Amino acid sequence: MTSVVSNPSDEAARSEKVRNMGVPGGLFRAAMDEIKQSHTVGQSLRAAFVLSGVFTDKLLYAELLCQFAHVTKVFEGLLMESAAFPDLKGMYSFSSSYEADLRSLVGPEASASLVRGPTLAYADLLLSHSQAPHSRESLLAAAVILWGPLVIGGGAVMAPRVKKSYGPGCVGVFEAVTGPGRADRQRAFVDFVDGAAAGVDKDKVVELCGVYMDHNNRIMAAVERRPKWLRYLGAGAAAAAVAAAAAVVVARLAARRR
Repeated sequence: MTSVVSNPSDEAARSEKVRNMGVPGGLFRAAMDEIKQSHTVGQSLRAAFVLSGVFTDKLLYAELLCQFAHVTKVFEGLLMESAAFPDLKGMYSFSSSYEADLRSLVGPEASASLVRGPTLAYADLLLSHSQAPHSRESLLAAAVILWGPLVIGGGAVMAPRVKKSYGPGCVGVFEAVTGPGRADRQRAFVDFVDGAAAGVDKDKVVELCGVYMDHNNRIMAAVERRPKWLRYLGAGAAAAAVAAAAAVVVARLAARRR
């Protein structure tokens, strides 16, 4: 799940600070540099969701959450089946928390119906990469892109807003990344990524971080829910922002396939 939107200049400074937690010339910094442009697109999408009412429309939040729940469950299943990265397996597991939050929001049957086509395609991509020669690289890149926003991004900032909007039963996914020791958790995650570089094709991990970040944006853009009040604004700022950001995401994905 991605972080809540903030002032662009503050976000840029925060992103640079996070990036610089990695060692110079290391894998973590290279990955952050690779996703920098996609992260900017993601910020536009997150701004659109806030304008659309992600903290006031429970179904909108649930649909957005569901997309990340689905791909994270696939990734974590692949990680547990793999012999690679035993230390990474012990760090986090968000799938059950995602599912518990969705049960509180809309129930298990309803959440299953919210998974969109681009999310299924993303999951299929993770599955196909797990069978490829670069399966270790895929797992590490997926951890950076699917866990990173929660662990080192804005998960701790988003949690109180979600709790205020939808209640304490809907913030399980943030429990492991909030509270005392957050700086230590962030440091441990960044150090793991840099340390893992010795056993992988670094360039491939960086490439896949870019691919998966683009897919993160694409599944956000695929959310169909729009609050009822938006129709009275015509296209509206939120709708226009979603459409513009989605167009950039599709163009970037097409360019990568060429």
